[in-house]
Amino acid sequence: MKSATGPFSNALSRVGEIKAPKIPVLSAVDLIPYRNPENIKRKLVAQLVRPVLWEQTIQALYERPPGAPFPTTFEVGPGRQLGTIMRMVNRKAYDRYRLIDV
Repeated sequence: MKSATGPFSNALSRVGEIKAPKIPVLSAVDLIPYRNPENIKRKLVAQLVRPVLWEQTIQALYERPPGAPFPTTFEVGPGRQLGTIMRMVNRKAYDRYRLIDV
């Protein structure tokens, strides 16, 4: 995938304006929330060649104090990849998971 980083980076540079997220969005590469548009582009390119921290991302997203409710999570699209990961990583969060198969 390393050979794709240059073309992907060039394609991202031609994308219109990317704004900072209004809600926290974690990078699956380093678990640090995206903050500014240029950082978003760099981290998207990094995802091509660095391991994606799926398990750690799910844990970080669903970390709650004892007794705090979990949000409902929707997976939209074919398959159950997110649900499968959630079931393995955080059973309480998985109980609030919903699949919308399209």
